[in-house]
Formats: sequence, structure tokens, C-alpha cells
Amino acid sequence: MSCRILPLLLLAALLAPGCAGSPKPPVKVLGVTDAHAADASRVLLVFLEVRNPTKRKVALSQLDYQFEARPWFATEGRMQVQRSIAAGGSAVIEIPVRIDRHTAGARQHEVEYTFEGTLRVRSGNVESRWPVSASGELASHGTGERSAYIVRPADTATE
Repeated sequence: MSCRILPLLLLAALLAPGCAGSPKPPVKVLGVTDAHAADASRVLLVFLEVRNPTKRKVALSQLDYQFEARPWFATEGRMQVQRSIAAGGSAVIEIPVRIDRHTAGARQHEVEYTFEGTLRVRSGNVESRWPVSASGELASHGTGERSAYIVRPADTATE
């Protein structure tokens, strides 16, 4: 009897790593733009593209994140997300980032950024958490209230 169980146990051990891990979807910071704020702070809107690496439609419900581009900002947060992504498709999430006016006026026009987080995803009745991350460079051109921002993902960033 143990001769029959052993092959099944080996097969289960081989398949388990593929079933147990959450997929790591490709994530890219597409752009950054100035947004209006009512107080003395300044708000940037960061556009984050998330690709669905599965063969099923998924619904995004929440994003927990840490996002740094020092000395411009270092922030973390949790936001509700109401997006559906078709199999192999993508969705864009807008993340508001509050920065201090004095920090925004810093003379450093190019900074490295890192983004890390966890997305809550539902496919059918199954909810899972996907780790997400992106890095690269942000470059600011212009001064004052309206600057133009250029995003270079890590795989294309120049040193």
C-alpha cells in the first residue's frame, strides 16, 4: 500500500509550490502629475499600472503600500481600489502623495523611487494577496506649482 501512496506524495510535493505562492504581477509607475491641494501642502498623483498575470478575470479591492522618492516624499498608506482586470489585462491605480512645499522646492531634480505593497485580489470566491513592487527614477522639469515629471522604470533608468 505504501508503494501506491509514495508516488502521490511526490506528485503533491512537486505541485505544491506552484499552488501555494501568490503571483507577482508586473507593476509599473506610468506617470506623476501635480494635483491641487486646499492647504499648504502639495499633492502629486502617481499613476500605477498593474497587470493581471493570471488566466482569469480578477477584482482588486485594496492596496497597502510604501512609496519613497527621497527627499521629495516617503509615504505609506492603505486605499480601497475598485478595479476589475481581465485575464492578461491591466488597470491603472491613482495614488495621491502629499509632499511639503519646502521639500518640493528642493534643488534635486532627479530622485530614485521605490514602491512596495500588497494588493487584495478576488477571483471568484477566492481572495488572495499579491506582492507588488516597482523602482526607478523620477525627474522633475520646471519649478513652481506646475512641474513636468518624467518616470524611468528601473529596467530603463540611466545611471
